[in-house]
Amino acid sequence: MFIKSDFFQYSLLVILLALGAVFYFFVFNDPFNRFICVVATTAFYFIWGILHHATYERLSLKIFIEYLLIGSLVILFFAFSLKLR
Repeated sequence: MFIKSDFFQYSLLVILLALGAVFYFFVFNDPFNRFICVVATTAFYFIWGILHHATYERLSLKIFIEYLLIGSLVILFFAFSLKLR
């Protein structure tokens, strides 16, 4: 069942991920600043996921590791694709 709390949580997620994309593509031109933007957006996604599952008492070690691994893969992907020196 989709309730108002879910709507707020998912709206917050979509808005902040969209802001991360806007900053990445239109604001930052330097690869290091883009990387910081990716790290910040990924950190928000990780925290949001943990809090979202904790709200419904569904947080488990498996879910925690899943968010941690997905976030780590995203950061690694961008670190290699931006060719940071």
